[in-house]
Amino acid sequence: MERLAAIVLAAGLSRRFERGFKLGYPVGGHPLLEHALRAVEAAAPAVLVVVTGPDDFMSQALARDHGAHVAVNPEPARGLGRTIACGVEALPAGVRGAFVALGDMPCIAPATYRALAAAFADEQEIVVPVHEARWGHPVLFGAAHFAALMALDGDRGARPVVDTARDTLRTVETDDPGVLLDVDTLADAAFAERVLARRNLPTGVGGTFS
Repeated sequence: MERLAAIVLAAGLSRRFERGFKLGYPVGGHPLLEHALRAVEAAAPAVLVVVTGPDDFMSQALARDHGAHVAVNPEPARGLGRTIACGVEALPAGVRGAFVALGDMPCIAPATYRALAAAFADEQEIVVPVHEARWGHPVLFGAAHFAALMALDGDRGARPVVDTARDTLRTVETDDPGVLLDVDTLADAAFAERVLARRNLPTGVGGTFS
């Protein structure tokens, strides 16, 4: 992905998760965050940035193991918007666009990243995956939106940027349910584990999720 970056947001406070630190919780034998990093890594962005809290040494070490640059949000309590801003601030010059991905979404397929990149044609664009008529993640922001992303704060994430740039929005239909699956609870983690196990079955082996 020539001159496309990926920013993985991993500075959340895990308030709803029942077992402490969410991103370190094992799903399919690996920390939750590692699944998100593997998907991004397989899509081969030119730059990978992981934004963590100041004391999250596990996520920082895991990010470096995957060749990522670590950016620290010193005030995670300020919300998702500030975490996004920290990630964009850490990007090097010359990046044409950046995926904004969530560290608690372990089931996004690498092919989804590649499909969004293939649809990206202009630095003015925002590219969003759509599954079953619902917008998902990651979202690919052209460089023209970086200044607005760096001005974010609070808990609304990047939605204000998207809402003010509807004329530049491009959507990509995907059959990847992982674009909608974030893990906030133990039940979510169990479901994600089933999704990942199903994805790893040999070709031709079927089954449904419940």
